Amino acid sequence: MPLSGRYELTLRYRVPTISNDPLAPRLGLLLSYGEDYARALVRFPDYIDKILRGAKPSELPITQPTKLDLVINLKTARAIGVTVPPTLLGRADEVINEGAFAAVHESGSAPSRRHQDTRQRIR
Repeated sequence: MPLSGRYELTLRYRVPTISNDPLAPRLGLLLSYGEDYARALVRFPDYIDKILRGAKPSELPITQPTKLDLVINLKTARAIGVTVPPTLLGRADEVINEGAFAAVHESGSAPSRRHQDTRQRIR
């Protein structure tokens, strides 16, 4: 089922929805906890290089994510009557609120230009 369909079911039945896809809360699901796909894609070229150099794929080590992102959609939480504890909000990497989102970066770097108008620092 596409994510948009899950969002409609979330609202209709007031059921909290969780995904490992970090984009899911931006599409209306309640929260996600998983690896950012951009970080995962960075690891793939190393595997491809090793395979092209003759390594057997079955002998390559399996890597796991080093960082998982927690993304919470407060707009959806309010719509389905869920109260998100402040301690969970404090641990979130992104909080989506009324279409805009805020982000916490480990590096403390400034938001990207693309999202500069809608991103706010969580304190």
